[in-house]
Amino acid sequence: MIHYLEQELVDRVRTDDAIFQTMQSTLLEGISYWDLDRPGEQWFSVRLIGVLGYSRDEAPNTSAWWQGRMHPEDLGQALVALQNHEDDPSQPYDEVFRYRHRDGHLIWLRCRGQMLAGSPRRILGVYNDVTALTEAHTTLRRHNRRLRRSNQDLED
Repeated sequence: MIHYLEQELVDRVRTDDAIFQTMQSTLLEGISYWDLDRPGEQWFSVRLIGVLGYSRDEAPNTSAWWQGRMHPEDLGQALVALQNHEDDPSQPYDEVFRYRHRDGHLIWLRCRGQMLAGSPRRILGVYNDVTALTEAHTTLRRHNRRLRRSNQDLED
């Protein structure tokens, strides 16, 4: 049984554009909506475009633009994961990829997508910036390696 507050929120999202705008501007770094029947067409929220350092008028709503921001070493993995999800929507699309910010530095985005049932065929994507977490994890691994070497030196 659905909780009355959940139902109320669903109803408000349907009838009040401000609710959707609030959700996309506060909960996530961005949203995309991809037309699988016309795979060159993909819409990106303003916030997602902004995470990469661009403005709405600088970012065409094309999958080519988005893929062009992705680190080239990650693009193949992204396309394989997408195809796997398209072939079997029960297989989750939940990956972390590197993207090139407009100023040149790399950012890490967790990309989660879900193919929506029915026709037309669409994928809804949500994105979280995990750059700080990824960098902290890398730093921790580096410190752990140094600590292991230091411990080994002490034992020797």
